[in-house]
Amino acid sequence: MTDNAAETAPPTTEGVSAPPENTTPEPANVHEHGERPGREAQALRGRLRESEASRETLAATVAAMNIKAAERIANTILVRGNDLWSFNVDVSTLLGDDGLVDEAKVEDAANALVVKRAYLGRRSIPQGDTGARGGQPETRPVGWGDLFRG
Repeated sequence: MTDNAAETAPPTTEGVSAPPENTTPEPANVHEHGERPGREAQALRGRLRESEASRETLAATVAAMNIKAAERIANTILVRGNDLWSFNVDVSTLLGDDGLVDEAKVEDAANALVVKRAYLGRRSIPQGDTGARGGQPETRPVGWGDLFRG
């Protein structure tokens, strides 16, 4: 039995040093802030998406404001200022060099529509001589017949 006991004895650890406590290797791609490049890139992509969404929202808001400003100016010439868009006037053609709505360009576009389609323009009350009676000029409601006559 003594022979078997010597054969099954556990191996000795003489001359072998113990492994270090932290055996996980340090990654090679760690920045000075302790973040990995993948995480930093992911965070930057998230910020980029947020910035793009914000930019799209602001661009839509500015476009809506430009449309409303152009309609407000066109209302002085047209019965309905939004008739500009019904006849394919592009809002970008009404902007000045600074990106704001140019009043002269809107007025030119509205006057061009009135020349092509007189029924789009506002009717002006004639100013001047009121005739022999000295009263107000006779006004009558505008009807379909007036539209066909011009």
